Amino acid sequence: MFTTVDTLVSQYALPKSVAREIIAEQTQTALRTRWQVWLWVAVVVVPAGWFFFHMRMDDRLAAFWLLLAACMLWFALGSYLATASIHLAARAKAARMAGKNG
Repeated sequence: MFTTVDTLVSQYALPKSVAREIIAEQTQTALRTRWQVWLWVAVVVVPAGWFFFHMRMDDRLAAFWLLLAACMLWFALGSYLATASIHLAARAKAARMAGKNG
């Protein structure tokens, strides 16, 4: 489901540092540019944050877990949406590296 560094290393023969860079860059791009991610922020993360900051101190633990889960799922959604662009960037980088070495 999600692309890992080891997947890119084995499929495209990239160094681990390059694979990490590609995954980070494409995931950040997806988190900034995809409308699905912004919809998640507007519909789930913002209300969860509001809920956290407007609860009584006794009830904040439940609101904290809700906010934490919303943020984790936000990142997971961005990672999932970045999968195709990660593979595209890895394929392009592997081709450039092969052309430079060959």
